[in-house]
Amino acid sequence: MHQTKQQAMHQSKQNTTRAVNTLLAMSRVAPVAKVSWWIFLGVGTCVAYWIWAEGGVAWWMLIPSSLVFFAFLRLLYRWRKNRQLAKFNHIHLPPQILSAFRQQYPALTPKQVDLIEQGFLDFIAMHLLSKRDYAMPSHAVDALWHCMLEQPKVYEQWCISVLGYSLEHVPHIPIHAEQSLGAQWRLKSLHSRQNHLAWQESCYLHGLNPYRTKQLSRLYALDAALGWADGLHYDVQVLRGKYALKEGATASSSDDYHSGNHSCSSCSSSCD
Repeated sequence: MHQTKQQAMHQSKQNTTRAVNTLLAMSRVAPVAKVSWWIFLGVGTCVAYWIWAEGGVAWWMLIPSSLVFFAFLRLLYRWRKNRQLAKFNHIHLPPQILSAFRQQYPALTPKQVDLIEQGFLDFIAMHLLSKRDYAMPSHAVDALWHCMLEQPKVYEQWCISVLGYSLEHVPHIPIHAEQSLGAQWRLKSLHSRQNHLAWQESCYLHGLNPYRTKQLSRLYALDAALGWADGLHYDVQVLRGKYALKEGATASSSDDYHSGNHSCSSCSSSCD
């Protein structure tokens, strides 16, 4: 009986190590360009008109010229984002922050600390690629974020050097029954939008399709891989289903996205 328990513990440790290694191996990629169709058509029309006015070329040149220009915009966008990520991938958190975090959580192995650091860097990379307000999908990463906030000068200097501004930590605002219906609706809409964006951008960061992916992005898989106490656990099918709904269309609660306690969110601009 005792041997069986030891074998189970050993197997559990192996599974945890395997999950941690898998998540550490995930790379960051630049997202596909998001260019509005009206821009594409407008620029294409201008290009086609110029060709026609200068050389008398037939109107049907609109189609190939527009496609070429649109492809150029996509390539230019991706090239610029890849350059940003190439520089970002060499960035690490300040040593004094990681040292303080290890002291607060001495049971964590070096690889587990590395994984949490990479999770936090994923969260920062999301803001680097698209300046939005995101929900924090991991309590383990949130714990590291709080550790950084305990050294505000170091945190602010690091954020400014990486992002160009200091990223604000916004605690989760719970929804209470005694609140007015309007206040409840606004909070539900806020939670839904921030979760929606976090899932979308964390998937894009790893080259995953948020509609069809069969695996979780690193930020969403991190707590379960670590077995983090009171961590956030997700079902990829639920996330895909929620993402399929238009953002803000149902103003659903963030409870629909995960099980466990709520987490915080970021504020990359002026918060309401």
